[in-house]
Amino acid sequence: MPPCRRIKVSNIAATTTEDSLRDFFSFCGDIKLVHLYPSAAADSGKQQEAVVLFEAEAGASTAVLLDNAVVDGARIKVEAFPETPVASPTPSTDGARSTKSSVTQEGRANR
Repeated sequence: MPPCRRIKVSNIAATTTEDSLRDFFSFCGDIKLVHLYPSAAADSGKQQEAVVLFEAEAGASTAVLLDNAVVDGARIKVEAFPETPVASPTPSTDGARSTKSSVTQEGRANR
């Protein structure tokens, strides 16, 4: 899996706040963003999910080690959440447009 700065956290208690997640993961590294939202899973009840963006890849790598930790009474699931490559339209051989290229970490498109 390519290095990344984001993690996805699931099985979060309904009582957990963005601030409490920020506090919990703060020792892993500097956090740029915490986004907490209701879980879309049908069997989740009142559970929440979150995406945490760290300033550095090392923060996310450390945070993944906290998988199965207990926060506010719920055993959380922590996994790496790589950034999705951005597709850009490129001409295909038949003249139609395609979105097969991706953007490298340097931000240049691969064609």
